[in-house]
Amino acid sequence: VTVTYTDTAVGTDLAVDTLATTLSNLYVMYGTNKTSPKATVAASNSFSISHTMTQNSQIPVDIYVDINNAPDATDTVLTTFAATGTTKQSGTSAPAAVATGQTITFKAGVISYAVDGATPVTSLVIAGGSKVNVAKFKFTTQYAPVDLKDITIKLVAPSSSRSVIGAYLDLNNDGTADTPRVAFTLASGDYYASFTGINSVLPANSTIPWSVMLDLNNVTTDGVSGDDVSVKLYSVKQSISGTEATDTDGGAKISNLSGKAMIVRNTKPTVTKASASGTLTNGAEQDLYKFTVAADAHAPVALK
Repeated sequence: VTVTYTDTAVGTDLAVDTLATTLSNLYVMYGTNKTSPKATVAASNSFSISHTMTQNSQIPVDIYVDINNAPDATDTVLTTFAATGTTKQSGTSAPAAVATGQTITFKAGVISYAVDGATPVTSLVIAGGSKVNVAKFKFTTQYAPVDLKDITIKLVAPSSSRSVIGAYLDLNNDGTADTPRVAFTLASGDYYASFTGINSVLPANSTIPWSVMLDLNNVTTDGVSGDDVSVKLYSVKQSISGTEATDTDGGAKISNLSGKAMIVRNTKPTVTKASASGTLTNGAEQDLYKFTVAADAHAPVALK
C-alpha cells in the first residue's frame, strides 16, 4: 500500500505535516480478515498474507488508517493498492493488480449559527407566563462533531429585565426545558443569561434547532406592560477536534442574531371568526359576519 501525503499549508503554518506525524495504525481488511496494523505509516507499506482464492472469485479489500489532529484543513492523502500472488497449482507469479484510490482532502470541523425559520413571530406575550418560547436558533455542523460547552443569551432591550424572571434552553427542540432556569445578570449596561457546562455533542453534518424560553413577571408587580422581552444569541463556547473556541456576537460567526419582538401585556383578546348561517333573503335581516372575542385566562379584556 503506497500512501502519498501532501501538506498544502507548508509556509503558512509552523509545523510541517508528514505521514509519520499525521497518520498511524495502517491496516488492510481482506474479506473478514485483518492484517496487523503498522503504527508508523511510510510511503510504501507491505503486508504479507496467506489467503487462497478460488477460480473467478472476488474478495473485498479495505484500507484503514488513524488520522491524528495534525492535518491542516486542505491537506490531501492518496492511497494506491497493489496485490501480488502465485497460482495455486503451478506456483507461477500472478500479475500485480493495482488500484488507485481517490484523493481525500482533510476538512476542519465547522459550526455556524442562525435564527431558525420557525422562530416565533412578533407576538404579545402574557405577563406571569412560564417557559414562554421567545426565540428559536439553530446550529449547523460540517465535517466533524462539535462539543457544545456554554451558551450566553442577551436581552435586546436592557430595560425589559424588570419583566423577566429568568431563562431556559430547549436544546433538543421538543418543547420542554433542558436546563435549569438562569437569571439575567447586569454587565456593562446589558443583561445576560449564561448557561455553562452544557457538554452536549452535536453530530457532524447536522442542523440542530433549539429554543429560548422565559419566565415573566406580572405587570402588576415588577414587570411593565409594553416591555419587549426579545433575546439575541450573544456567545457560544464549543470545541472541535479538541480545539476550544468562543464565538461572540459581532464576530465572524455571530452577528445580531435576534428573535422577533415579544411585547409583554397583562392579557390579550383573541378574535375568532364564527359561521354565519342562512341565506340572503330580500327584505329580511341577516347576519353577514360573526366573530367571538375571548380574553386570555390571565386577566379580563375590556372592549371599547
